[in-house]
Amino acid sequence: MPYKVLDKQSYKSFVANLAAGEPVIAPVPKENRFALSRITKPDQLADPEAYIPTLLPHKKRLFPAKENIVKFKLGTQPELTPQLEAAPLVFLEVRPCDINGIRQLDMFFLDDIKDEHYARRREAISVIGLDCSEHCDEHCFCESVGGLGVDKGYDLFFSDQGKYYIVSIGTQKGADLLEKYALPQEASEELIAAYKRVQAQKLSQFPRRLKGDLYSIPLLLTGSYDSPLWAELGKIDLACGACNVTCPTCSCFDVLDKMELDLVSGERLRRWDGCMLQDFALVASGENFRTERAQRVRHRIYRKFKYQMQKHGEPFCVGCGRCIRSCLVGINPYEILNRLFEEAEKTNRGGQ
Repeated sequence: MPYKVLDKQSYKSFVANLAAGEPVIAPVPKENRFALSRITKPDQLADPEAYIPTLLPHKKRLFPAKENIVKFKLGTQPELTPQLEAAPLVFLEVRPCDINGIRQLDMFFLDDIKDEHYARRREAISVIGLDCSEHCDEHCFCESVGGLGVDKGYDLFFSDQGKYYIVSIGTQKGADLLEKYALPQEASEELIAAYKRVQAQKLSQFPRRLKGDLYSIPLLLTGSYDSPLWAELGKIDLACGACNVTCPTCSCFDVLDKMELDLVSGERLRRWDGCMLQDFALVASGENFRTERAQRVRHRIYRKFKYQMQKHGEPFCVGCGRCIRSCLVGINPYEILNRLFEEAEKTNRGGQ
């Protein structure tokens, strides 16, 4: 993996040049939080020392909350016109957890059955990451679920090394952007070695939130299907879907057709859906496979930490903490898992 070096002033110049030449989306302050917004100059960026994950993740640009996917016209010669337009865009100062979130969306939309709408948009987007030097707040748990480290999923990745940035080049597109908008220097072997030492030590500086082994969680959940914890959580859950909306890896959607008044032309729309909502598992015959809130809380945890882990070998949770910050009743994924770890330990002790 090639590395380059930019000093702090050169980085500001890079951002200024990039924003002048490309549409750039980056974290900016918004009241007492942060949001993703178009920037045109470096001083609009959020302070890296204060920045915590934005209200909504980059998902909203890659996979819009509502989009027109097909326009159609009925008749003796039906017409279907896929809506596949995508404009170039740069995501700037993307944190490791969100890089991993984007990477996991890629896995969902591109690996098995390629979604052309997502693929066209993804191809037009460049990802420029910025490393974390310390944990965001008491809600982040990226270290516990593997969301802190990145070795792919980005075009460029900047790591603050004090007086300069080490730049990891992930793709040719990233190399082209760096050469076009900056004057990078070659990274010496000494600088690269120092950077790798910092990366190796970084994990110890982030709090570990889980009380058990991450990769034992699928087995843990297999034995926890009837835990009383689910009923407890079901009693307080509001079924508002805030966790689904703010999660960078939630990818469920609904599809509906909208007819014009002429009953000939129309459009097919795709819009976000969420497993925590009352009607998510409602089918045409009227049955609802998860009517109870406890069932939906359990399904969400199983989807993140069992079903996807068994398929992809990693949890589909990056530990950004957005769901915790947005939950009005304080439902917390790592506290749920820790409670299940404790229950399993008590059961094991009782069986000895």
